[in-house]
Amino acid sequence: MRARTAALLAATLLVPSLVPLVTAGPAQAAPTRLTGVFALTPGSCTGGAPSGSYFRMILASGTPSGPFLSNSDSACDDETYTLLTPGTDGGLRLGELQPQPSPAFDGSGNARAGRLIRPVRFYGVDFSAATNAVDPQTRTRVSAPQVSVSGSTVSADLRALGVSWNNQQFNQGAPKPDGSTPGNTRLATGRYDSRTGALTLQWTSQIQGGPFNGFTGLWHLTGTVAPAKGTTAPTTAGTPAAGGGGAGAAPGTTTAPPARTAGSTAAPVVGGATPTTTPAPSGSAAALPGPTVPPSTSEPVEPDVAAASTDGDAGGLGLPALLAVGLVVAVAAGGLVTQQRRRR
Repeated sequence: MRARTAALLAATLLVPSLVPLVTAGPAQAAPTRLTGVFALTPGSCTGGAPSGSYFRMILASGTPSGPFLSNSDSACDDETYTLLTPGTDGGLRLGELQPQPSPAFDGSGNARAGRLIRPVRFYGVDFSAATNAVDPQTRTRVSAPQVSVSGSTVSADLRALGVSWNNQQFNQGAPKPDGSTPGNTRLATGRYDSRTGALTLQWTSQIQGGPFNGFTGLWHLTGTVAPAKGTTAPTTAGTPAAGGGGAGAAPGTTTAPPARTAGSTAAPVVGGATPTTTPAPSGSAAALPGPTVPPSTSEPVEPDVAAASTDGDAGGLGLPALLAVGLVVAVAAGGLVTQQRRRR
């Protein structure tokens, strides 16, 4: 009887130490924030369907999937696509601002900002994009663009992005400067390949006020995260700061690949047609499918219980102790069976 009691006591002390071996799961990686330059791939209509970076305008009566407004100055057969070309910075700086020049417009209302993208013609007037510390339309102070990745999930805060056109300013960020997502505004999603640095972002931002009130801009940017000028390698920083400031966080340990040279096209001609204030909506194109996030490239690794149980250092429990526990459990089970038989 004393031997059985001692065995049960030993089992009570030893079995709980096995729990970490069985229930321990894979550690969840914290989101990391990309830094450097999102070097844009120029938009192209060669070979049919548009590729690279482009912009589309959704009609005021539409949804994020269309219908879309045609741009009479589009270089594509499908005029609902306006192709974008990287500016003098090569694309969108992550964690930094790219403010528009002063003055922001020339004498004909054409936008002069050229760091993020080159000015591009839209209904006879050049528009362009910039990121300013104070949003020109809402006069709200905003943080610099941030893109974060966690496994296969990509998220972004692009509230600083604004568009200038025909002597007017339109916020085209997501979320909006106040953090809201009105109407058809949708936060950016996409995909990121940590091996190559390839990044794709897509978002929508509904225009509030002005001649395009109620219309929505759809932005599709693709390219590679590359080192910013004066740095040796693009990095990912730690957990993104909510509503952070302009500068990126301290570099982490993840390193993106070297930048690849982006193509270029001829600069758009400034001037030309007389600026128009309100374009007439025309036609619609097939709905653009939303961005997809590819599955994770690595599956969660479940703990190898068998291997851990034979490791003399696993949880401080070696093979002899495990055998002892098994024997104790067996003896205890046999005792319970014997007691049940006696009661019968």
